[in-house]
Amino acid sequence: MGVSFCGVLISSVAAAQEDAPLSRSTWNPLLTHGQSGSIDQLKIGPRAILRVAPNDWRMWYEAAPSGNKSFTAYATSSDGLTWTRYGGNPVMSPSATWEGGSGNLEGEVSPTSILKEKGLYKLWYHGFNAGTRQIGYATSPDGIQWTKYAGNPIVSPGPGGAWDAGSVCEPNVVHVGGQYFMYYSRCTGAGGIGLATSSDGVSWTKYAGNPVVATGSGWDSAQIDWGGIYHDGQQFHMWYLGHDAIGGFSLGYARSADGKNFTKSNANPVLPPPNPLIVNTNYSINKGDGLGIENSAKVLRFGDQWWFYYGGFASCCPEDATLCLATAPVQNSPNRAPQVDAGADQTIALSNSAALVGTVMDDDVPVALGQVQSQWSQVVSERRIYARHPRMPTR
Repeated sequence: MGVSFCGVLISSVAAAQEDAPLSRSTWNPLLTHGQSGSIDQLKIGPRAILRVAPNDWRMWYEAAPSGNKSFTAYATSSDGLTWTRYGGNPVMSPSATWEGGSGNLEGEVSPTSILKEKGLYKLWYHGFNAGTRQIGYATSPDGIQWTKYAGNPIVSPGPGGAWDAGSVCEPNVVHVGGQYFMYYSRCTGAGGIGLATSSDGVSWTKYAGNPVVATGSGWDSAQIDWGGIYHDGQQFHMWYLGHDAIGGFSLGYARSADGKNFTKSNANPVLPPPNPLIVNTNYSINKGDGLGIENSAKVLRFGDQWWFYYGGFASCCPEDATLCLATAPVQNSPNRAPQVDAGADQTIALSNSAALVGTVMDDDVPVALGQVQSQWSQVVSERRIYARHPRMPTR
């Protein structure tokens, strides 16, 4: 007997921009580089974050001991502000040739996107070897023990003359309906953000109209890269990095109805560097991003607030990047229909019982199981569980 959770779509208001100015958190920086000799002694790089229960936040981040060298490290938090590194770090290291091999001075496994589906953690990351970055995929039952996909890399640079020739990196993945959307960067030259789509999260097809976001004529005229993405059920919202010929990286906003044709906001940038720049290595003074933004923003929504975890450019040189947080009010984006992960598939005999270990997500807020109403109903020869959040109409 198959078991599944079914959600009910709720009504929403008209789509609108989400280009409110971001406010830096007074908690910044949330996490800084480790001690000398540690795997993150140089900097804290890009990251992937999940909130799997009300007081259970999990982060997989790029731990960089030196230039062009990184590991996947793991940290946890009870509130999304105070983070504790996992004692068994790293949880994933370079091993394959395209990642730089094991034990070499250079090589990367830098995580930037994660989903949890049917009880399985799915991670997208980039590797580095001989000057080229490519994108890979790994899975885990617990977020700690990872198995890399045998067919890696799953997305590689285009041929000479293509917009994404040279290197591709920092994938950000969302699952919309029956399709995965990956937004990735050309991490050389003027950059640019491209789109690839997939039905399974493993085999990807690049969009023929790439790049979907490219350099402009003002604040983002010199380079664009590293787009954090959020789909609210109606629109794709992207917050991306850009800079002009003389300034540091700022964060800008663009939106799209189809995930392909993006419109930049006239209010950009929504998070510029400090003015003037703070040239100081003391975190109490530079607040973790005294020189601007160093890498992509991970976007989460909690009720009427957006939370943006981004890489702060603390100081240079050597390059020091930290984990920082900024927030903004939700303007008109609709509440996304609750997302339900019922855990791993099970077959249950009619005379037996089984525990269903799953998660109901209201936007990016986990709903306590005590608030979820479940009931059995007969559907042909199967029995399905219908989960209802109090905000959802009764079936």
